[in-house]
Amino acid sequence: MNEKTKAYLAALSFSAIIGFSFLFTKIALSYTSPLTNLAHRYTIAALVIVVLHQTKLIKVSLSRKAILSILPMSLFYPLFFLFFNPLLYSIYRLLKLEFYRLLSRFLRSF
Repeated sequence: MNEKTKAYLAALSFSAIIGFSFLFTKIALSYTSPLTNLAHRYTIAALVIVVLHQTKLIKVSLSRKAILSILPMSLFYPLFFLFFNPLLYSIYRLLKLEFYRLLSRFLRSF
């Protein structure tokens, strides 16, 4: 497999993971709190990376320049997620509450 194909597969995988993460987060928020959800998410991600590295399935050798280019994303993505996850949870709870109010009002009309 050439480098261009690997790059496309990596971009496609990244997009799929990020895209599905919001769907799974929405489902998970109906069972757990936002911070519990984040704790499980980052713990599982760290364990997967450690296992892949220990079994030599992935090799990590980063230069200082590469680390500095990755650093902004590694800092801001979790911060944005920590901000938007509780926000989405609050919106979900409000919409759920409003739905039940409308449903009860509708049922009382009969």
